[in-house]
Amino acid sequence: MDWKEFESPDHSFTVHFPVDPKIEATAYQTSDGRSFGAHTYSVAQETGTFTITIAEVPGDGEKSPPVDDAVNKLIQDGIVKFDIQHRIRSVYWRQLGIAVTNGGYSYVAVFHHNDRLSRDNQGEN
Repeated sequence: MDWKEFESPDHSFTVHFPVDPKIEATAYQTSDGRSFGAHTYSVAQETGTFTITIAEVPGDGEKSPPVDDAVNKLIQDGIVKFDIQHRIRSVYWRQLGIAVTNGGYSYVAVFHHNDRLSRDNQGEN
């Protein structure tokens, strides 16, 4: 299968999906109850789901609160198999492997840059 390059100039990213993604305007809820506008790009197939969510989440000048909050939400229903922290210049991000309760597995990357939180997820069924 040839994957297609998908570009979102509005959200400043390019990603590859197996087919054109479904795009939805959504809301991203933080653990402290705040809600922010977001967009989710997703493709569901028999073997798994591919998702990227971009949320307009302002930072507070701290190292990584939006990233840590997003990661904590993701790991609530799973077991972390690996958690790698990265920083490229001022961009802080984390990469995780999570075994989920339904027997599947998720590969996740979480970024926060220019007041945008990006959560990329590839889940296997």
